[in-house]
Amino acid sequence: MSLRGFLLTDQNGSEYLTLDEAAGEFGVSRRTLERLRQQGLLPGVRVGRYLRVRRDDVRRALTYSDPIPLYRELLGANSEVLVEEWMRGWVQLTVRSQGNDGARDAQRRWADEASRRYGTWPVTDYQVRHAIDAAEAARVDGPVEVLVMAMRGMPEDRAVVDVLREIVPLLNPMINL
Repeated sequence: MSLRGFLLTDQNGSEYLTLDEAAGEFGVSRRTLERLRQQGLLPGVRVGRYLRVRRDDVRRALTYSDPIPLYRELLGANSEVLVEEWMRGWVQLTVRSQGNDGARDAQRRWADEASRRYGTWPVTDYQVRHAIDAAEAARVDGPVEVLVMAMRGMPEDRAVVDVLREIVPLLNPMINL
């Protein structure tokens, strides 16, 4: 591990936060994170007198217990977030959700194809036409195919994140931005 500014990272670039930093960043209480640790959902490492957790592990643990914060994070993505990271978040949501394995597999194929083609782009540049192209190349089916069919009627130069900001809250009113 090394320090990058005040941020602790490992050799893979994973960022470690104290429980207080993670609680502040993700908008949850420290007690929530401690409870996730007790349940075995949030691994951590002790560095000096502080327990630190990886940012990705916090996101994963919170998604397991409540997917709403991850939905909000994904829908709130800006130009600093790359398509590859953004698509990884959507896959994380589908892996944790109930449903059939075929739907999860289709989401993963679509995410992999979109990441391969557009992964280094800012998510705000990932447009409807790109999503449709990636979905067709990945031969998606099920619920992903339904979403792609809906996107076919939208302006092809519209950012996918903007489309989802409108659609997802309609499907689940608990996800407000």
